[in-house]
Amino acid sequence: MVVGVPSGQFQLLTGTLKTFNKIADSGNVRVLAFCPECGTRIHATAAGDPDGFMGLRLGTVVERAQLKPVAQAFFDSAQAWVMDLGDIPKR
Repeated sequence: MVVGVPSGQFQLLTGTLKTFNKIADSGNVRVLAFCPECGTRIHATAAGDPDGFMGLRLGTVVERAQLKPVAQAFFDSAQAWVMDLGDIPKR
């Protein structure tokens, strides 16, 4: 899951992220930023758009319990089983 955040509102508290440019299915270049120590992806942005939105990985956010989903992206490519997870044992 990702959270859309205006790029100007993101502040990395410590360290320096590494980046990798990826060509998306659309042909657009996405800049993926990740931790240089463990490889965890932190966010992705559109190349050349410093004022745009970034997709911040929810698992990297301390306040993630406060961020309730409001939309689903890439829903057309979701696997059929994702709609019915109710019977799967919870651990």
